[in-house]
Amino acid sequence: MVIADSSVVLQPATVRAGDVYLVLDAPPDGSLSFIAHQETESAPPGPLSSDDLDRLRRGDTIHTATTGVDAGGCSPAQNAEDRGKMGPCGNVLKVVVGPGAYVVVGGSPDPDPQTGELAPLAVLTVVP
Repeated sequence: MVIADSSVVLQPATVRAGDVYLVLDAPPDGSLSFIAHQETESAPPGPLSSDDLDRLRRGDTIHTATTGVDAGGCSPAQNAEDRGKMGPCGNVLKVVVGPGAYVVVGGSPDPDPQTGELAPLAVLTVVP
């Protein structure tokens, strides 16, 4: 996955259900958010509906669960050592998904507090 100022590129953009590993290839100090539908705090996360996707494109994260990775959160040496690994200094995020649509955001899903702009996003399609 590559995150640019205006886009998120998923390769592949369609995956099989189960364990999925999201690897932040570039930038090396970037971050990503993975978003699923979650009706309540105690409900399990699942695929997003078309209404959820429309709301996310407007910056509305109601009824969603977000997890992520911050690949630049450690020293340059730690970041380099943990590249290709999961963990606090790594650039890999493991998610377990069922069939449906999920969103990957290049950064935080919240609007920028100064500009109101949203980070780029891409839809990950999961098939059985």
